[in-house]
Amino acid sequence: MCRMRPFLKHEQKRLSIDQIWNPVVKTFEDVALTVYNDQNMWETEYEFTRVFGKEAVQENVYDEVSPMIVSALDGYNVCIIAYG
Repeated sequence: MCRMRPFLKHEQKRLSIDQIWNPVVKTFEDVALTVYNDQNMWETEYEFTRVFGKEAVQENVYDEVSPMIVSALDGYNVCIIAYG
C-alpha cells in the first residue's frame, strides 16, 4: 500500500519557483501511481495493492491496515514498512 501526502508549504513554494523539476504524481483507480515531470522527460508507474491519495485521512489507512495487525497478533507473518 502507498499513502501520498499533500505537499508541505515550503515544498509548494519550491515547486512553484523551480520550473525545471516539478514532479507530478497521479493515482490510477486506487492501485497505481504514475510519476512524471512537467516536461514529460520521463514517466514511471508503480502498482500497489491500494493507493491512498492526498485526501485520505488516518482512519482510511487504519481501516485497510488493521486486519494485518490482527493477523500479526494471531501469529501470522506480516510485514509493514513505514517510511517518511
